[in-house]
Amino acid sequence: MATTEFGGRGPRRVLLRQALGGDEFVVIAEPVDDVADANELAERLLVALAEPIQCDGVLLSVSASIGMSMSDDFTRPASERSGGTELLRDADLAVYKAKSEGRSRIELCDDDLRAEMFERADLEKALHQALEENEFILYYQPIIKPPVGSLHGLEALIRWNRPAKGMVPPDDFIPFAERSDLIVLIDQWVLGAVARQIRSWNAAGEYLDVPISINISGRHLGSADFIDDVMSPLLDAGIDPQRIIIEITESALLEDLDGAASKLQTLRSYGIRTAIDDFGTGYTSLAHLKSLPIDILKIDRSFTNDESASSLVQLIIDTGHLLGATITAEGIETHRQADTLTSMGSDDLQGYLYGKPCPAQDLHIPAQLA
Repeated sequence: MATTEFGGRGPRRVLLRQALGGDEFVVIAEPVDDVADANELAERLLVALAEPIQCDGVLLSVSASIGMSMSDDFTRPASERSGGTELLRDADLAVYKAKSEGRSRIELCDDDLRAEMFERADLEKALHQALEENEFILYYQPIIKPPVGSLHGLEALIRWNRPAKGMVPPDDFIPFAERSDLIVLIDQWVLGAVARQIRSWNAAGEYLDVPISINISGRHLGSADFIDDVMSPLLDAGIDPQRIIIEITESALLEDLDGAASKLQTLRSYGIRTAIDDFGTGYTSLAHLKSLPIDILKIDRSFTNDESASSLVQLIIDTGHLLGATITAEGIETHRQADTLTSMGSDDLQGYLYGKPCPAQDLHIPAQLA
């Protein structure tokens, strides 16, 4: 343990101790008058840490995230104030939030943060239970080929039928799951469920040769088992890999461009196609697109629903076609939108105009889409 004097409003003893991990340090300071005093100390620590340092002739800067907890926690009754173990736990909760909100931040652990973190822990436990108890369900939304309106694909979309809470949309749990390997487990469940559904349709003579799009997380794409996770359920169910389209967001691709390109090329060699989902909302450049085995660009609904973005939409369509990709316009809700996107060269259309997502048993494709 190192002891050092760190300036402030009068004498203060600051103990620095590496305790929580290889890159995490505990700072114990006393006396600290109140939250404002603690925050002032934390800000000066950030400034001091940010001072450039020389290392082998190279000038380096260090950033830090700080989580604070106080022994005299003014947000709690005296009888409930924390001991040493609880203080370390609370500081760890606060630094976790500081990191999740962005670097070089300061967060104080209070009752609201404790409640938030306990809620996250409850959600994580519930998601593990959902996987074990098969509480997830897949909805499917049609993708059509204009102008005749024939069915050209289905996108599989996960929902959670959570006990005592009802149907939970993906926006309420997928972002949380993406912070950990929970998202990989969920992706694996979706891949298996799609394979089983295709096998069931094949046995019933329904939706034969209709490709199914599956959303895959960037964390899963980056895992060593990704290829096996995609191929194993297809092989086990005897499904033609050409029935599968993998959808990846732009940001997921850019995390490891070379690794993503290699894995997607391997999938392509098996017959699986790749789509960039919500295209236009990320930072993919033309150079990136040229280096990736991309088969489909899906234009985000924020563009297809904005008439002022028509020039950008036309640019995306033209660029995609030059690269040999087909274009799917998402978020189509009116015939006017459908006619406009078709005239601009969109190859496929998807949106409420052609059907809302629904479970497989409720999927009744109109005659003109069949």
